Amino acid sequence: MKKLLLLEARRQAPRETQPFLDDGSELGISRSAFRRMRKAEKLEAMIGWFHQNFEDPVERTPYETAEGGYQWIWGGPYDAGDELYNKFGDLVSESLIKEAVEEIEIDGLYDWAPVPRPEDYEDEPPPEDEPPRDPAPLDIFSDEPGERYGTAEDHEARRRVQAG
Repeated sequence: MKKLLLLEARRQAPRETQPFLDDGSELGISRSAFRRMRKAEKLEAMIGWFHQNFEDPVERTPYETAEGGYQWIWGGPYDAGDELYNKFGDLVSESLIKEAVEEIEIDGLYDWAPVPRPEDYEDEPPPEDEPPRDPAPLDIFSDEPGERYGTAEDHEARRRVQAG
């Protein structure tokens, strides 16, 4: 009896599943709804999904000439064909994927970076017991030379700073 009640509770519990595609609506697009779409609608949805998840690396991927180009610190480079095939390969024909890739790569961009995600950045506040480190205000320094100014000790300290 206990087992039966547990199974019944699981069946009635709401499932928290992600939609297959996020179209901006409350529920998104399910796999079955995607399958029922017309070819042009599928193509538009595939291209839209790609641009929701990938961007031109010039947007925020560091570029270092000395290091050979983009530094793919958030992952990548990603290939449009590979990503579309991984997401839609079991739902659409290869020719439709190729058509979407041609549209995505029409401007000659073949290497893609992921779009920003909240987990890309650390937004941890400083510990509460540690006060924020502000630079010292300049008004605490006098315009007049101090008593050590010009001494042998002062000159030695300046030589060390210049040498090193």
